[in-house]
Amino acid sequence: MYIESLSIAVLAVVISEVISAPGDILAFYRRFLEWLFNKGLGWVAKPIGYCPKCLSGQLALWIFFFLPGYNVLDHIFFIAWSIFFAEILTIIYGKISV
Repeated sequence: MYIESLSIAVLAVVISEVISAPGDILAFYRRFLEWLFNKGLGWVAKPIGYCPKCLSGQLALWIFFFLPGYNVLDHIFFIAWSIFFAEILTIIYGKISV
């Protein structure tokens, strides 16, 4: 469960922070998310990539349904660990980004 949570967090941070920076492959997507956010639609923009923690939480929420052996408590912790790992990775990336 922890490896999957970490993998989801890595994917969310890479999408939200790394490859959506200006000049990168998903820069157009970041501009779209910023447009949504500035129009007052932050509740839409955040979970689809504007916020790495929010994206990680959404991915964990939906991906867990496809893992074997559903358990509500495991689902809650899976989401929490994914968000926690995304926060740590975002902090680390912020300190090493060039």
